[in-house]
Amino acid sequence: MAAKHGKGAGRTQDRIARQLVDRCLRLQARCARWMGQKVNSLPKRTKLAFFMLFAGMAGGYSIYRIADGILTGQASVLPVAIAQERPSVRNPRVMASSDSLLATAACQRIRRFRIRMDSLENSPTGKRIFDSITAARPGLMDSVLFIEKKLRENTHQLRAK
Repeated sequence: MAAKHGKGAGRTQDRIARQLVDRCLRLQARCARWMGQKVNSLPKRTKLAFFMLFAGMAGGYSIYRIADGILTGQASVLPVAIAQERPSVRNPRVMASSDSLLATAACQRIRRFRIRMDSLENSPTGKRIFDSITAARPGLMDSVLFIEKKLRENTHQLRAK
């Protein structure tokens, strides 16, 4: 029952999100038409003057930022808020079962990838593709085997609990 409620809530959220996006796009189109009408009523010389002013200011600011970075020897970056997962209290049984399901699904995906790569390596036509992939990503197959081993160990530990 809860799963059906979750799907229905997801559909409702999708519908609301689509409506919100549609409204934003309509508002954006109206604003663009209004601004287009205002700009079309301006004389050609005024449009050219505004364009030159905008291009000059944007170019000047870009040159300022480049020169500042070169002269100070350090690049200044805008701060970005990093999203962090919020801690939540979960039922240990549910957590163990969901972790087990995730580990099993991830292990299956890794296993399918390894089998696919093995089949490429063993077929005459796929050998060239396999070689290009491993050349572009050295150590890929070692990493796949390592991850598969760790997931298998994790799955065995979760089952032991």
